[in-house]
Amino acid sequence: SPNFWPAYEAVKSYKPVISQRRNERAMDYRALSNLRVGLRLVDPSESELIEFMKILIKDIRKYHTLSNKTLWRLGQLDLTLKAKEEQKNAFFKELKWVRSFLGKDYLENALNRIKHLRKEVIIALENRTD
Repeated sequence: SPNFWPAYEAVKSYKPVISQRRNERAMDYRALSNLRVGLRLVDPSESELIEFMKILIKDIRKYHTLSNKTLWRLGQLDLTLKAKEEQKNAFFKELKWVRSFLGKDYLENALNRIKHLRKEVIIALENRTD
């Protein structure tokens, strides 16, 4: 029927919506905001830390693999460009802890694990009564 192919395409292009409670989204936002500010505050000689922050930003935006506890660690402070040195040091201490806990290439490892999963096959039938 004329409805089959549009319905098939809709099913084929379906992507699940990641449901989060409001406070979880807020923590994502706060962690992301702190990481962006952190990129501006970090010493340019700390290239590994800069790359790790970029990986975290990519993960928060696209993959959502970080636990709520990790997001809380990164978002618990309100980091600004004019923050006191104690706040800056506390944020970078947490960031370094997260890096040592997860590993600097945690996202690549997670993506490699799921890369080998089998793809799903969609078989569609339309019941018609003529």
